[in-house]
Amino acid sequence: MNKFTFARVLSFLVSVSLLAACGKTSLPPSTKASSGSNGDTAPTQMAADPSSNTSSTGACTILTQADVAKALGLTVDTAVESGLGGVCTYTTTDLTIDLTVSHTGGIKYGQETLAKLGDLALVVPGLGDQAFINTNVNTLFVLKGDGAYLISVSDSSYKLTTEDLQALEKAIGEQLISNLS
Repeated sequence: MNKFTFARVLSFLVSVSLLAACGKTSLPPSTKASSGSNGDTAPTQMAADPSSNTSSTGACTILTQADVAKALGLTVDTAVESGLGGVCTYTTTDLTIDLTVSHTGGIKYGQETLAKLGDLALVVPGLGDQAFINTNVNTLFVLKGDGAYLISVSDSSYKLTTEDLQALEKAIGEQLISNLS
């Protein structure tokens, strides 16, 4: 396993364990991806009204491949939803973006997670109901209503700084909040 893959797996596992630690994690139902006639992967679940309850909407539907491309100003090659529907992985030439969706109990969950992270948390004002970056695993947590949205950007070229990656995560978070409003 190369260094990049190990870091990505570790980041995902730490994020999921933080969600599970609060004891209120429930992922949305499964959404399978299908390949369209042009080879693009798209969720088979129909898009829901973003202002509606997202507990039955898959991650790739809440934030589409086109949304991520718009936020990054880059071509997004793929968007693949996990079998659970709570995780969508987007890829560009050098970037991998993971969006994890969980329904946790909102601001209380955020306050508990911030307390656990302590100095590892970097608060991001003005994004959703509450937002912060876990600087240990470079993952942006965005809370909106009872939903927690974890956004992690990894750079396989190792050309981007931590600050660059965080700026990309924030841009994606802003697009996500725009979709949810």
